[in-house]
Amino acid sequence: MRYHVLGVGSIGSLIAFHLKRSVKLQRQLLQPGPSSSKSRRELLLSNLTNKRPPQNQGTIVSSLSLPPYIQSNLPDPQQTSVTLHLRRKAFGRQAQKRYLNSIVVEQDGVRDIEGGFQTDFSSSSTDVIATIVRQNRANQAQTQEDDDDSESDRFSISRTQTGSKSASIGEQTSSNIPLPDNDGGLSLISTLEGTYSQPRASPIDSLIVTTKCDSTLSAIESIRHRIHPWSTIVLLQNGMGVLDTLFERFFKDPDQRPNFVLASTTHGCWRKGPLDVVHASAGTLHFGIVPSGRSGPEGFEAARVPFGQTIATTRGVALPTRGTGRKAKGWERFSPDTDSNPVEEIPDPNSPSTKLSIANIPDQPNLRTLRSTVAALLSLPLNVEWEPIREFQLRSLRKLVINACINPLTALADCKNGDLFGNPAAMDAMWSVCLEAGMILEAQVREHLSSSTSTQRKSSSTLSVEDLVLLSTDTGEPMLNPSLTPQALFQEVQRVARLTAANWSSMHSDLKSRRGSTEIDYINGYISALGRGYNIDTTANDLLTNLIKLKTKKVTGSGRL
Repeated sequence: MRYHVLGVGSIGSLIAFHLKRSVKLQRQLLQPGPSSSKSRRELLLSNLTNKRPPQNQGTIVSSLSLPPYIQSNLPDPQQTSVTLHLRRKAFGRQAQKRYLNSIVVEQDGVRDIEGGFQTDFSSSSTDVIATIVRQNRANQAQTQEDDDDSESDRFSISRTQTGSKSASIGEQTSSNIPLPDNDGGLSLISTLEGTYSQPRASPIDSLIVTTKCDSTLSAIESIRHRIHPWSTIVLLQNGMGVLDTLFERFFKDPDQRPNFVLASTTHGCWRKGPLDVVHASAGTLHFGIVPSGRSGPEGFEAARVPFGQTIATTRGVALPTRGTGRKAKGWERFSPDTDSNPVEEIPDPNSPSTKLSIANIPDQPNLRTLRSTVAALLSLPLNVEWEPIREFQLRSLRKLVINACINPLTALADCKNGDLFGNPAAMDAMWSVCLEAGMILEAQVREHLSSSTSTQRKSSSTLSVEDLVLLSTDTGEPMLNPSLTPQALFQEVQRVARLTAANWSSMHSDLKSRRGSTEIDYINGYISALGRGYNIDTTANDLLTNLIKLKTKKVTGSGRL
């Protein structure tokens, strides 16, 4: 199984770091373990080190043992690798100064490094060749019109087939013998099909996309020829509308589409340098699987994991709990002690828990990469939760409105998130954004409820109107989910502004770093587009969208107005 990470900014580097660390620890779990007398401190330190243990000493990481329902669905770690997709223009100089197969993560002042990544540069060099070819073809069209077709065939390079050189090499060297990469990773799709290619030409099993929304199309286009209908694509991004655009541009045939997973995170990270990030604040990572015809009549969310399968088993050591071995300090004195209540009801191991079961995903070839990807995400130590797609959509809508309020205002005012809270002008602008978003969602629900036929307005692939409807507890009538009303959205925006008061927004960072573009079209622009579809005025979102584009143009000279 080969995991690919596209977009190695702050979040992408954090995900890749823990994904590779998880694979390494799973490999260590296959080795003989130490004696039970090894201290918990030594075990925890072994998790944070990248040094190899002595040859005469076994290695085990009991503190990172996984629940059985996750462990049993992970691919063979000896045949698993993580590949970073890097832009040659951005990382070309660093390639001469340091190894690009390692990522540094800093947390609470402690810096840790994880290495052994595979690297795959994007086709910046191919873009140069393509430009030269286009110039040659233009010159040939002027001087040799009769031979234009034959010459074009000789030198034709298509941007939609970027990396065709690697593909041709893969075709020439394809065989029935497994061709692992330098870390031992084997393509799961190639294994299922029984035909292997060179690692850089083989189908992509799992692609985790963490690029900015406005860069996703061009980034995926460069590797589209390697995306197989059995592949799995995880979209971990801000904003909404990317999935719809991918369906329209690249994956129009539902039967030939890869599996898609939508994800969102609240972890706070910022980039210290190339492949060097600071994990400033812990959060959560939620994801949901996009429904498809492969899910069957019951979907991917029918069954729950038995409670007994959710308990991680430790191997070879008993871990102490708080209250044994040291005295509580500070606020810890007021936290509940799990040892203080010896009488605690233990749920029936066979009773269903609240966690979705990976067994919901049928064990068939076109869903094998999805099963492995879901298990890999759940194995990350980032407070990961798999939730039904309906709940995830509601979460995404709330986050969209939060970003539509905080991101553009902090970028325009050049301030931190907390500076917006309590400012009358900022509060007024945020209320206007929430009011427009709430009115649009209410209009969608009204139209959905008033339409008794299937000829109603076509909804977005990532925004199902059914997800917005909730039955009233008083009357039993369908209504807009209370968490999406303007008042509820405005309260949530204020809460997040206070909670992240010391943080800089991603859009502010984009302008500060002169990135050249922002995600405004997928945040406020997305709300404006929905408003136009329902003839609802979106003056506040339109204004913020245009002001951000104006400032981008002024700061970098490359913004699209």
